[in-house]
Amino acid sequence: MKFGIRNSEFGIRSSLRPAVAGSGQAPNRRWAIGLGMAVAVSLSGCKPPPASADSTPEPEMKDGHPVVHAPPVLTRPFEDGYNAGFDYGKEHGTPRSPIPTDEEAAKVALEQAADHPDRTEHWQHGFAEGYADGIRNVVTRRR
Repeated sequence: MKFGIRNSEFGIRSSLRPAVAGSGQAPNRRWAIGLGMAVAVSLSGCKPPPASADSTPEPEMKDGHPVVHAPPVLTRPFEDGYNAGFDYGKEHGTPRSPIPTDEEAAKVALEQAADHPDRTEHWQHGFAEGYADGIRNVVTRRR
């Protein structure tokens, strides 16, 4: 059975309610079932999560502040490289020499670290910065 009013003037069928072909249910009942299912699905996600063993433990406290156990950061290779580069730059710089670019300083650092396996990448970065600062020190006449 289809619901609607026939507009005889234009020969067009305009529906007041959507026709439900073959369902046997009234349209309002379908809406109620759909709404009920949507509510059931949305409420099924509202359960509290189960307590898991890998939850964050309480932090260790000392004098009212949390204690963080982190490995020490090794800055010694960088500092050693910086000091060696600074001295090398002061020796090889002249008052009118150009200040080296980052690439030129890195090339000199790589040359200085060539035969020394203990001069790591951190040492080379420190040497490059110290070398540029040493030459800059000579060029700007700072002692």
